[in-house]
Amino acid sequence: MKKCSYCGLEKNESEFFKKRLNTLEGFCKECKKQKLKKRKLKNPEKYFEKERLRSEKRRQTNEWKEWRKDYQSRKRKEISEKALNYYYENNVLEKQKIWKANNKEKLRQYTKKDRHKRPLNHAARSFVYAAIKEGKLVRPNQCSRCLKECKTEAHHEDYMKPLEVIWLCRSCHGKEHRKTR
Repeated sequence: MKKCSYCGLEKNESEFFKKRLNTLEGFCKECKKQKLKKRKLKNPEKYFEKERLRSEKRRQTNEWKEWRKDYQSRKRKEISEKALNYYYENNVLEKQKIWKANNKEKLRQYTKKDRHKRPLNHAARSFVYAAIKEGKLVRPNQCSRCLKECKTEAHHEDYMKPLEVIWLCRSCHGKEHRKTR
């Protein structure tokens, strides 16, 4: 129990605001609010100016966020353009093809490792590609989510049903996998 220095009533400690070092204010919450109202009524211009400055600051931070978002998207575009230029100038794709042709054994080892980690996923993928070769499944030229024309990828919602797939573009497929993690 603590005595309010404004109204003089003894009240529970939960009726007082806390200060920084876990000490309590001298006034109870009700008295503190009344004092603040009186001060606002005596000098309203001062409080309107404070509110105006707060709203201005909020607006500036929102503008900053917008500017930063635009800046980051511009940077991403620049980086992706630089990467594409690098790929074309240095024939990276051709070098990758040559490396894959020369290192088939290493590639087989990598796929074997993947098969051991997730045998169910590997079996489902094998079923899908076998069904495509046999003509039981037809790969559409359009993503089922964004309707973009591209080479689609098979996405399994449940690997126990290997032939039930959703055909997605590469970006939608990546988003789907990131969403499920």
